Amino acid sequence: MKSIRRYIQVLVPLLCFLSGRSFADGNSLSIHDVSQKWVNVETELLNYITAKNLSPRGSLPENLLASLDGFKLSVDGFRRSLLYKSGMITAFSPKDMTAKITHLTEELAQAIRGEQTDGVLNSAAGIRKELARWQYLDSAMADTIHLEYFYQFIIFITLIIIMSLFVWQLNRALEKTRIRSRQSAAFSRQMVLGREQERSRIARELHDTVAQELSALTMMVSQISRRATNAEIQAFCTDLSSGQTELIARVRTICNDLAPPEFRYRGLSDALRKLCYDFSNTANIECRITVTEGFSPDPMPVEMQIQCFRLVQEALTNIRKHAEASEVTVLLRNAGYGGSEKKPGLLICVSDDGRGFTPPLSAENWQSPGRFGIRGMYERIAILGGVLSFISEEGEGTLVKIEAPLQ
Repeated sequence: MKSIRRYIQVLVPLLCFLSGRSFADGNSLSIHDVSQKWVNVETELLNYITAKNLSPRGSLPENLLASLDGFKLSVDGFRRSLLYKSGMITAFSPKDMTAKITHLTEELAQAIRGEQTDGVLNSAAGIRKELARWQYLDSAMADTIHLEYFYQFIIFITLIIIMSLFVWQLNRALEKTRIRSRQSAAFSRQMVLGREQERSRIARELHDTVAQELSALTMMVSQISRRATNAEIQAFCTDLSSGQTELIARVRTICNDLAPPEFRYRGLSDALRKLCYDFSNTANIECRITVTEGFSPDPMPVEMQIQCFRLVQEALTNIRKHAEASEVTVLLRNAGYGGSEKKPGLLICVSDDGRGFTPPLSAENWQSPGRFGIRGMYERIAILGGVLSFISEEGEGTLVKIEAPLQ
């Protein structure tokens, strides 16, 4: 109960302050206002006693009675005020004091009307004593409230410091996370770019060694076939030469798949057109590409355009291996990234009419064995800083949606 009183003791004057009523003065009556009224009463009382001594049978002191009525009204006004009601439930309740002052005021008025000098002085002294006691308690209450405000201020400042330290720690942790994320993205980027360089190196090695050696062997078999007189040997050489020619074509296809397109001489759209054309010829699946008018991958760096090319290439490879599709459509256009037209982006959609599948809910679900291609696609889209989506249902085909910012 004491703790409740203390809180009310602090909160009620605060509410008075917020509502435009000061605890010490203002629109609502306070002990200060009551004391000022009593000063006026004492002034008139002094004049009354002086006049009484000079003329014992003087007229009724109307000014003194009027001042006394004003003082009584101020006490009654205080008892109707919010401060009095708040004090009723605090340790400094003015109930008894105000009641006693009111009683003494009535006695003083009767003594004045009855011209009882001793009664007037006794009642006035009693009122002054109660007012002095009231002012003391009011001052003590104000000091207690100020002390409570000070404690609350210290607690508030402490909470602010603690919250500031907490936010600072969060910012530090967030910054460390961002640094690790940037380092991870940079590492992944270097890994993928290194993989592209390694693919180019392997493609060159295959073309310069295996393909050339096979071509040389094919020429030697042709010479043997021309010099041979045995029909069986000639037929064997013909079959061997045909197999070598087919093997050379496969090696060159592998080289073309491994080596990235040369964007210095043609753009991303031309590279994708050739990719779709080669896919149609090798996979025997109709592949149509649509490039919207005015499409441009600028200012996307060439190394990022290679990642877009590899994403489409992997999507077509998956269609050839798993989709059992008869038709593939590739759409390439500029679009606002993340739904915002202010941020330019690139949108590539690869759709097929194959058997479809149920895509996992998140990228982490692609970590199972045998899904290296899809995992590689997520690595590439992370380098682009874009979004990769698979939209598919069983028997309804598949849509691979690639979104990437241009800047």
